[in-house]
Amino acid sequence: MEMLSKPSAGWTDFRLGKTVYGLSYSTAVPLNWLEQAIHGLETLMPFTVYGFCEPGAVFCLVGYRKCYIIFDREEEEGLSPDDAHFETVDVNMLDFCKSLYTDINQNIDAWSQWSPAFFESPEEYHLLHLEEKKKLQMRLDRLEILINENTSFFSTNSTSI
Repeated sequence: MEMLSKPSAGWTDFRLGKTVYGLSYSTAVPLNWLEQAIHGLETLMPFTVYGFCEPGAVFCLVGYRKCYIIFDREEEEGLSPDDAHFETVDVNMLDFCKSLYTDINQNIDAWSQWSPAFFESPEEYHLLHLEEKKKLQMRLDRLEILINENTSFFSTNSTSI
């Protein structure tokens, strides 16, 4: 299941359930989402990831057995039933983290260029790209370890958590 599409021109598609949300580079999706997933698996606590859709924002609460997606169009009057979308998806925490790992790992070069930046020289851009890729790889390595450590927990405790 592809949850995050390969980033292109500062956008990625987030798909979990029936709806697709276009997320912009104004959210540090790869680093923030990996950090939240790592924290969730380290503590075995639900966590939330989010992204800006311009306009609007999507929030995904990742629980033990399900994910809960809320989309807010961010109207000035505040949230109303017409402005919000809510969806429950049968994806557990471990499967969410596996999808996140796969989607970022498969496109790590594109994700390391996620945030736009303007530089005086191609060398500066290349150095930033390498630095971002290193940060992503460190988090991917940690997430992979946690996925492997928690696989048996989620398979044996799926009915009690």
